[in-house]
Amino acid sequence: MKITYRKLESSDIKQLLALVGVYERVFEMQNFEMPSVAYLQTLLENQQIVFLVRLTIMKT
Repeated sequence: MKITYRKLESSDIKQLLALVGVYERVFEMQNFEMPSVAYLQTLLENQQIVFLVRLTIMKT
């Protein structure tokens, strides 16, 4: 197994949506409404905000 980390870029909207979904499940957020894609895109484009994700690659 190989674990790497990377910063989400402005084109990584699908990964940010998945990340928000993880937080929703982990913190058991009741009645949570996913922010709009447009809003999340503005966060990704903001140079003062950094989203780091861990990627796990399973090697066989």
